[in-house]
Amino acid sequence: MNLPVLYHWSPRDRREAIRSAGLKPYSQSTLVSEDASAEWAHGFGCICFGTNPGRAWSLSGDMQHVSEIEEWDLWQLQRIADADEVRIRAEFGPEIMEVRIFNPIPADRLWWVGVRG
Repeated sequence: MNLPVLYHWSPRDRREAIRSAGLKPYSQSTLVSEDASAEWAHGFGCICFGTNPGRAWSLSGDMQHVSEIEEWDLWQLQRIADADEVRIRAEFGPEIMEVRIFNPIPADRLWWVGVRG
C-alpha cells in the first residue's frame, strides 16, 4: 500500500525545535489538557499525521482546549522510511483518517508548508 503525503500541525513556537531536531514521540502534546492524567502528561508515544491538511487540523488545532494557541505550523512528511513504525488508525470506511508513527522523524524528512493564524 502506498500512503499519501502526510501532514502534521504544531504550535508556531515549536518551529525552531522541529527544524533542528524533527518531530519526536512523547513531546509535550497540545492535546493534553491541564487536568489530564499523568499517563498523558508528557505526550503520546507516537506522532499523529493526517492525509491532508484538514484532517491533520482535526487531530490537533481543531480542539477547543487549544484555542489559546494563536499560530500553527503545518509540516509535510516528505517520505516514510522503511524503518518507520507506522500504524494506520482503524476506521469504518474506505479512507485513511490518521497515520501514527512511533519513532522520531528527523528534520531532513520534514517540509514546513506554512502557518495558520
